[in-house]
Amino acid sequence: MPSITEAATQFVGFVLENRYKEWNKATELLVEEKRIFLEILSFGGFGVRNLELEIVPGCIEEYPSGNEHFVPSHSVFIVIDQEGNECPSAVKWLSTMMYNIGRLDLSERQSREKIIEIVVEKIGWTIPFKPIQLTSEGDLLGENLPENLSPGRQFYRHTQDSSKLESPVGIHLYCNGSMERRGATVSCDAVVCRGCFFAGFVSKRS
Repeated sequence: MPSITEAATQFVGFVLENRYKEWNKATELLVEEKRIFLEILSFGGFGVRNLELEIVPGCIEEYPSGNEHFVPSHSVFIVIDQEGNECPSAVKWLSTMMYNIGRLDLSERQSREKIIEIVVEKIGWTIPFKPIQLTSEGDLLGENLPENLSPGRQFYRHTQDSSKLESPVGIHLYCNGSMERRGATVSCDAVVCRGCFFAGFVSKRS
């Protein structure tokens, strides 16, 4: 498995070399193309099993005004997760990354090295926060996400190891209660669940 920088370097190079490729007209993915896409999705926090191109047949659609128009057949990316389900948000994430690389190259005239640096940073944002074990019994502190967002499933800036844990610091995964941070001792702060009143401790340096 390559490092995140190696994967980003390959991905950026591939996208720039194929910037004018009309993916909506492609009929299949080459083995190397699929490998590059799957690796970058994996680093982005998506547990993916496969990526395919699906050809959508042409059809007639109706505008709200009542007028009809013909939509020609076209290809779309389909990402399959480890459970065998389609993952539309992984497709959105991948498409957004590809669009941003093209924008940074053509509109902002960034160097390839700078683009790779930005991609690595954005991938780091989207890696889901790994729950922190607060007790030997297995009480876990999870990330506090917006209600309409599932962990690891959107182009979203997740909590990082370097992030300052401010109150509310996250959720108690036992009861899904929100957890507050309060001063407790000279060296530690308490994280207290608003739901079940469980309390754990973290270093003041966290």
